Amino acid sequence: VGSICTDLLNKKGLYTRAITRSGRKILGGDSQYVSYASGDVTNYELIKKAVDGSSGVIFAASASGKKKGGDPEHVDYLGLYNTAKACLECGVPKLVVVSAGSVTRPDFVGFKATNLFVKYVYGEKIMDYKIAGEAVMRD
Repeated sequence: VGSICTDLLNKKGLYTRAITRSGRKILGGDSQYVSYASGDVTNYELIKKAVDGSSGVIFAASASGKKKGGDPEHVDYLGLYNTAKACLECGVPKLVVVSAGSVTRPDFVGFKATNLFVKYVYGEKIMDYKIAGEAVMRD
């Protein structure tokens, strides 16, 4: 989703800094509008440095698997908290959160099914951590 957002902003000619753990390029080619930086939402100081000076942030991070260190608790919950806090402290006026369609409906079958089926790849209760991250961000 982050690469889709970056591509759309690039096509509109809007300057964008794409932040990934590695800082790797996510578009097929070079662009005068897109720069790349490394940042880790699980590390407050790193994400604060990455968002400083931005006019807006699109949070599209999500758990990437147990073996990569990107479990739901640390990315979907703590990572969103860290990013929101960094945006506030750096004076970033806009934070957009890309979420899951059923995250606001914990009794919905999609919420429960996602928690059940993805736990083997991403870790326990990804949807619970998404909703908790969004709640703490609003607070």
